[in-house]
Amino acid sequence: MQILKKVYAHIILSLFAQSSSEIIKQVRAVLNDHISEGHTRIALAEIAVQLNGLNLNYLRQLILRFCPDLVIAEDHLTTNTLCWAERIIADRLKIVGSKLRKIAIPTLREYFTRNHPELSEQQREAAIGAVNSPFSLLIGGPGTGKTTTLKAILGALETFGYSVSLAAPTGRAAERMTEATGHFAQTIHRMLYFSPRESKWLKTLLGNRRDAIAVDEFSMMDTVLTAKLLSSASPYTRIIALGDSEQLPSIGPGAVLRDLIACGQVNVCRLSQTHRQAGDSKIVELATAMRHGRSIDWVQPGQGKSDVYLIHAPNDFAIAASVGKALKSLAGRLGYQPNTDIQILTTIHKGVAGTNNLNKVARQALVGEQAVYPFAIGDRVLHTKNNRRLRISNGNVGIITSVSAGCVMVQYPHRSLRYNRKEQAELTHAHAMTVYKAQGSEFKVTIIPLSESQARYWNRPLLLTAASRPKELLIFIGSEKVYEAAMSDTSPYERNTGLVAAITQVCVG
Repeated sequence: MQILKKVYAHIILSLFAQSSSEIIKQVRAVLNDHISEGHTRIALAEIAVQLNGLNLNYLRQLILRFCPDLVIAEDHLTTNTLCWAERIIADRLKIVGSKLRKIAIPTLREYFTRNHPELSEQQREAAIGAVNSPFSLLIGGPGTGKTTTLKAILGALETFGYSVSLAAPTGRAAERMTEATGHFAQTIHRMLYFSPRESKWLKTLLGNRRDAIAVDEFSMMDTVLTAKLLSSASPYTRIIALGDSEQLPSIGPGAVLRDLIACGQVNVCRLSQTHRQAGDSKIVELATAMRHGRSIDWVQPGQGKSDVYLIHAPNDFAIAASVGKALKSLAGRLGYQPNTDIQILTTIHKGVAGTNNLNKVARQALVGEQAVYPFAIGDRVLHTKNNRRLRISNGNVGIITSVSAGCVMVQYPHRSLRYNRKEQAELTHAHAMTVYKAQGSEFKVTIIPLSESQARYWNRPLLLTAASRPKELLIFIGSEKVYEAAMSDTSPYERNTGLVAAITQVCVG
């Protein structure tokens, strides 16, 4: 009898272990799916529902017993890494800039009035606040003067003897920041000396004693990267972050810009007056309308002069054909440089209206018979993998200037690189690219295909981000129904995070 009891007990324990193991696998799958969508945590009750109504207390006990790498906080589940990152951000907000050297406000006001008369009163007050605050968010849409204000801030800091570092989340955004301000900018990874070989952020250990760090495209900052940035800043450092809270949130988990605005613990400077284009610009009008989920009166080619056009196309094949015609017209009659001035932005790579096929269409329109070869002179290309030999990172865009046996030369903004046959696999055509790849960039002309087959991929922040790329001309090709559907989808803004709660706990108590 005793032997039978031991056998039964062993069987029951084995079944329990198998059942527990399967439940934990499902829990991890649900959490990982949630994180991949940009959330940093998920409610335990939601997990229980997705696991067919599993008992909440039983679920909690399983996680506590079998998942040392997961954390339960405020009835939510997250990973140790994300929990740590949110707490680091909260802790560092009390430390960063706590000992910064301030400049008297009358002195600053006199400086900006005398040396930067181009600033509006709104921009001037934002600049004064940013110079004297530990952490400032300079928020505004396209054309509201964020860069102009930043240039004035940089001038003031340098005039009064403060050291400044400029950085951005991506290489392209850093290049654009350099071009716009005249000051050298680098990626945050490079500024913090991230070592891929050692997987270490060396600057977070060494400390960054700059008096100020300015970060552009802050909406692209995810939770972990923000934690690394704040960990590197000293009590003597002020951080000035520029961004647009209505555009795409970060690819990685978190809604850092949104949460920092909401927490009430940082200086928020909102720029709302438009300066970039004339008051009758349809690009500006459209950006304003999109922020409220509205449309504008569309203009079609031939109906009148505008900087925003909608070309109707009933299907993907018609869209592709219209893209080719538009490129020829822009490069020919209108005199735009197709290699540098024009960018096609879409949502996915596959399909007739995806980047892969539209790059073929663009090459046929722009390089003609040379399009039969993998690369041709004049091709716009995107570097897709960090290359230590060439010292170039993923995301850089260049133009092919020569093609010879086994080698191609690519001209980037500040240098030219030779790619051997093997390294050419790291290049892809970039006349068309996804909106995510173009985030942080500007172009004279942007073409956006509105394909009904891709309608489910569009949403308001994604389309707003795409429509904010052009400086001179914006062309939609496809169906306005896709636009209307995108305006009603604000789901990317709705991210479940614990950052505001963490900041409130640390800063307010």
